[in-house]
Amino acid sequence: MIKTRPGRPSQKKQPASRLIVPSYDGDSLVNLMAELEHRLTGSSQASRLKPELAGVIPDRRNYVLVVIDGLGADQLNSHSQIRALREAHLGTLATTFPSTTAVALSSISTGLTPLSHGVLGYLQWFPHLRQVGNLLSWKNTTTGQHLAVDPTGFLPTPNLWERLASHNILTCVYLPEELMSGSMTRMLYRGAETIPYRTPTDINPHHHTSSDNPTLIVVYTKQIDTAAHLTGQHSPQYHLAVEATNSLWARLARRLPPDTTLIGTADHGHIDIHPDGKFRLATSALRGTNWWGDNRTLMLGGPNATAQATHIARRTGAQLLTTSQLQHWLGTGTPHPELEQRLPDATLLAPPATVIYPYNIPTSMIGHHGGATTKEMLIPLLTGP
Repeated sequence: MIKTRPGRPSQKKQPASRLIVPSYDGDSLVNLMAELEHRLTGSSQASRLKPELAGVIPDRRNYVLVVIDGLGADQLNSHSQIRALREAHLGTLATTFPSTTAVALSSISTGLTPLSHGVLGYLQWFPHLRQVGNLLSWKNTTTGQHLAVDPTGFLPTPNLWERLASHNILTCVYLPEELMSGSMTRMLYRGAETIPYRTPTDINPHHHTSSDNPTLIVVYTKQIDTAAHLTGQHSPQYHLAVEATNSLWARLARRLPPDTTLIGTADHGHIDIHPDGKFRLATSALRGTNWWGDNRTLMLGGPNATAQATHIARRTGAQLLTTSQLQHWLGTGTPHPELEQRLPDATLLAPPATVIYPYNIPTSMIGHHGGATTKEMLIPLLTGP
């Protein structure tokens, strides 16, 4: 039922990272967004940061938030040469669960926990369509056809950008130009001005902070995540990506005006997975069952899902989460209206040094995330002058 398949030659096997239970009570990515919303408007949808974390963020008229895709706190601490980022690392937060981009960016864009915004992974169950869709491509994972759902209406209304606009707060998001036309961009940034950039030197938030209105600017970078996935954290490509991000941070810190605070964080961290830790499920393992989530947190739905998940857990060492456990890990707040229909019947949390691949998913990537280890869940809180 479960087969292993050799991967590409990999780096040295990484030590296991301990599991943590996700929390949203003052030291999470959700609380950071609530802190910014409260400072700009006087109210927020979630609890603000704990005082010791909020205290490291200067309270000013404008805020520039740099979201560094894939930079966990552990990764930042292991690169001594990136001085600007290391000196700015004044705190540590926990990201959302599952620790993956679609979930975390949905929390940034809504100021809500996953329980409330309803995004559970980059592969998502659409109950009304009875389909699993890829939120990155907005396509059915089986047929490859585009999902018959408008991405602009997928997240709750109003989102963070719309709430800020109602208070005359300007919002804009800098994105790599190749993401501008994507469906997930339409899903995430409804109500915000989106600005493409080709290289990091194109990013110039100063133009927007000179407005008469208070401003929140988000700068999204993805080169670290891309390098970690494809070549791992010990590769020259990864080191170049980290150094480029360090240069971007240093340049922004030098150029922002005195009435603007620079903040940085990430959506998740990364772990390198050795080929021996890749479990590939045979076709029969998921027969008659829908699956979504990702290869670190695999979600299964259907009449045989629990039995299949139990068997897979026994063979791989994965932890089988109950529905109530999963809901607890998704956070607090008012549940999304469709949450009950979107939840799986069984959830498998892969062991720290392991990924579990359904048969039709590629296995060549080195870097992974989506689970609940400290390396995936803990992200830096960076602040500039």
